[in-house]
Amino acid sequence: MSGANHLYRTPNGEPPNGGVPLIPPGYQFQAMVAQPPQYVVAPPTSSSSPPASGVPHYLPYPTTDMFLPPQPALPHPPQAAAPVPSQPETLFPCPGRAKYGQQSPEFNGANRTHFMITFQLHLDLSRPVRAHEIGFEIWSVPSALPVGQLIEDMGAPQGSHSRFGITELCELGDGWFAEGRSIFLNSDPARMSLRDLGWGSDRGTTARPVCIKICRKG
Repeated sequence: MSGANHLYRTPNGEPPNGGVPLIPPGYQFQAMVAQPPQYVVAPPTSSSSPPASGVPHYLPYPTTDMFLPPQPALPHPPQAAAPVPSQPETLFPCPGRAKYGQQSPEFNGANRTHFMITFQLHLDLSRPVRAHEIGFEIWSVPSALPVGQLIEDMGAPQGSHSRFGITELCELGDGWFAEGRSIFLNSDPARMSLRDLGWGSDRGTTARPVCIKICRKG
């Protein structure tokens, strides 16, 4: 019959074994005692600091970064190239460097005028300029040399008497220079010697060298 309770009894109507549960020989009942939870302490890793005393340490929760493949190292950003020092601007071959430059054997000779020369044709002289903007070369030129010859030795081509010349740079003090007079080939001042023009050895050998630049009309 569905839902009926079936009870096992002996033929005399008593429960089996007199109602005593069947226990294997030597078996003893043990009371169940609740145990505190056990924690597994993970050793500290190099990327984390040791845990505080008495506080269990757990492994960090996994993130997506742990499952990404190793990424290639980023390339180093390109370094800026070192500035290239500006070269003196010459019009044509400049014979004066060998004759009057510091490598000349007569550089420290007598009756010579010291010049500070720049070959920057397009130097902006609409305002005073500093010496580091100019870039001078040191020459030692015979004081009897005609001014026109000096202009040609600085690279001005012969026969261009109406275009090329030199411009004096007047020192204002503290390394500042301003535009002075200009002398062109085939002019009367160009036929004068450096001494007659006022650029003698008594000026250029001490604290007052003559500062000039090559110039061109047009």
